[in-house]
Amino acid sequence: MGLPRPPDAFHRVYSPPDPPPQSRRPTVIGVLTAVVVLVVGTIGYVVYDRRDTGAKAADRAPSAARLRPSPAASSSPPASPNAAASPPSTTSPPAAVPRLYTLAPQACVVVSSDTVQRLVPAATIARGGGTTASTCDYSGKSRSRYRELRVETQIFAPAGSPDPVDDAKVAIDNRWADAKSDPVVRTLDIEHVNGLGDEAYQRFASDKGQPTVLGEVVVRVRNSLAAVSYVEDAPDGDDEAARQRCLTEATAVVREILRALQ
Repeated sequence: MGLPRPPDAFHRVYSPPDPPPQSRRPTVIGVLTAVVVLVVGTIGYVVYDRRDTGAKAADRAPSAARLRPSPAASSSPPASPNAAASPPSTTSPPAAVPRLYTLAPQACVVVSSDTVQRLVPAATIARGGGTTASTCDYSGKSRSRYRELRVETQIFAPAGSPDPVDDAKVAIDNRWADAKSDPVVRTLDIEHVNGLGDEAYQRFASDKGQPTVLGEVVVRVRNSLAAVSYVEDAPDGDDEAARQRCLTEATAVVREILRALQ
């Protein structure tokens, strides 16, 4: 005997459907997502790193430029510490302009009294001239023999000439020419002399009509002239000895004058 069928259909309580079976698609998507994130991150790091490296290089550029040698410095090798020092410059300084004389030394003062006493004892003195030229004559007898010392000094003043040195050169040349044609004394020998002033000459002459001989020395120093003549009696047959004596004494007096001109 079965149970009686209910008159109405049976209503079952609703329950959600079972989830579908798990597939592999979410796993693949997750892997791809991770790969994309990694690639993007790597690209960003590389870009950032390059920018950072470029910025650092730019910051270091000025220092590198300062340390880099200039073309002029790099064109020559550095000097060795053992290399010899370069010689000093051989360029000479400009030569100093020679001092010109503005006053002539007084002829009666420029020669020492001892020299005058030795050559012309008890001399009679005759003097003349001024500030640009002066003369002094010492004359007398020694043991009945005549002696005479004549001193002349002269300058060519800078105030009166544009080239006083050239004037002095012309003057000594004129004296040389006059000595060869002197109407009072006969020139026996005349020659230039080295080692006295800027230029000098000496001559030996005999007095026409008198038994005397003369030794004369003329010297130029810049714009000044000095002339010394020493005269004495000439014994017969003693011309060469008198020549040597007169020229030696005249040269010694000239050297005194040159010392006064320094």
